[in-house]
Amino acid sequence: MKKIFLLIFISIFSFDFAQVGNVGINTSSPHSSSVLDVNSSSKGLLLPRLTSAAISTLSATAAEGLVVYDKDKKLFLGWDGTRWQILGNALALSTVSIGAWEVGGYTSYGNSPVAASSSNPIVTSAILERGSGLATSGTGAAATWGGTNWTQVDLPTAAAANEFALITLNFAPGNTISFTKINANNLRRTGTGPTKSQYQFSVNNGISYVNIGAAIDLSSSAPSGNNIADIDLSLYYDLQNINTTTVSNVKFRIVSYSASGSTGNWYINNITGNDLEFTGIVN
Repeated sequence: MKKIFLLIFISIFSFDFAQVGNVGINTSSPHSSSVLDVNSSSKGLLLPRLTSAAISTLSATAAEGLVVYDKDKKLFLGWDGTRWQILGNALALSTVSIGAWEVGGYTSYGNSPVAASSSNPIVTSAILERGSGLATSGTGAAATWGGTNWTQVDLPTAAAANEFALITLNFAPGNTISFTKINANNLRRTGTGPTKSQYQFSVNNGISYVNIGAAIDLSSSAPSGNNIADIDLSLYYDLQNINTTTVSNVKFRIVSYSASGSTGNWYINNITGNDLEFTGIVN
């Protein structure tokens, strides 16, 4: 008999839900714009709390609009169909320089590897270097850092051929770091140099890389170069609340391609202030 009453109750509830179209918890008049209206003046809504590893696994099957809480990074996240987006202003604290390079005094393409001109105390080393596919033949422009031998026509082949500028930021353990931006910079090329550059990052020691926005068109081959606006890194979940005990470094690279000749040059150009700088929040 109890089972019969339970089935009747479920049937009635399902019928009412289908007819009304929205449900209220702790309210008899849920708002008409909601499918579920939860009302309370003393308690909150508790979302699923997952580890970062579990969220990474969930990415393969997540539905667009799915919301979870990362209990390792202490962030609310929403899946946009492609990647996790941080919900809310998670980076309201003051930002500091993580690592910066000033190329004004460089000659002959600049040394590789070359340490940062300045870096945050939690950074044990900050290195800028040319990928193994690049060369320094001929005479490089003064007050720049770069290389030649840009031979690939697209991003995948350029990355596979190691035709990129690579930045490695190594951290002391026991800290938390969030990246906010790559400060405005300037990329310069000669007439036959690469016409596109793609910024990327890796949090697994270079095993895989994620594109930062779209590739940048280097339309000008003038010595004044191409001004690149601040690049927002706060949108990238993997770059937020990084535990430096478990993630010992973050790598960035600028992969350049679509040159019209292998003797064309590409540079990080000298500008007012630091010429390549990463900023963020350190806890």
